[in-house]
Amino acid sequence: MGGLYLNSYPLSCEGAVSLFKLPGAAVSRRRAEIQRAVGVNVWVEDDDAYAYGEPSQQAAEVSRSLEQMDSLALFVLREVLVDHCKSLGFDSWVARAGELRVMGVIPHMIEDRFRVEHVLNLRVTAEEYVRSGALLTARHRTSWRCADPLSHPDIAALAPRQRAVRVGGDGPHRGRVVRVAGSSAFLRVGSEEVEVAAKDYTLSINAAFVAKWRGSAVLRKVRVSSGELTISGKRNQHGIEDRFKLAARAVRQLGGEIAVEGGGRIEIAKAPVQIRLETS
Repeated sequence: MGGLYLNSYPLSCEGAVSLFKLPGAAVSRRRAEIQRAVGVNVWVEDDDAYAYGEPSQQAAEVSRSLEQMDSLALFVLREVLVDHCKSLGFDSWVARAGELRVMGVIPHMIEDRFRVEHVLNLRVTAEEYVRSGALLTARHRTSWRCADPLSHPDIAALAPRQRAVRVGGDGPHRGRVVRVAGSSAFLRVGSEEVEVAAKDYTLSINAAFVAKWRGSAVLRKVRVSSGELTISGKRNQHGIEDRFKLAARAVRQLGGEIAVEGGGRIEIAKAPVQIRLETS
């Protein structure tokens, strides 16, 4: 019986990667605390922390093999992919559970006062049944946002207690709006209140928000643009197939070979891996 790892692309890894090592950084601090202190993502191994991007604190440069697929190597692959996507002009970051988010690969659509974003979600994993260093699994989803930023009076009036998402600048990717005051917005990010530029953020919204503000007719148009409904208003029976195709096209746009700091290289396969299963 044949099987398929849906939209999972082998990653071939060769050579070494140059990392920044922070000896003893994790003796008394958690990973999140270290990241806030040094300004980059880190991976904790025993009492030490490692970063792919250069930290704001002094660190030792070390070389690690990309061919030993351990937890640190998977962290490095995620960081390399984020940098690669940014170099191509796409917005990219590491979200919860180590999953990557990439926006801009698939063009967005505007409907009424809303923006339908196509998001490429990428997960990097080691897989014992696949003859490669790791797998890059891609899936597609849509994200609904207001087309105007928080600096627009209409959006500012609707903003309190809503979820905000970054569309520019270099602040936190998302947070809960506390208030908007002139050119500034104040977001609740974790346990902290952070001041950001209102023009750099907009609202991340759902169907209830769209229907309440702009009505059911506009909601239907947004759902059509998202691929949930057909133009006639019926559920899109080909939605799953369409999403897989979009994800596959997006991965191809990322290119094949990626150079790594330290002389190594990572190559994304051109086609998803196929697994043949045998029954006894």
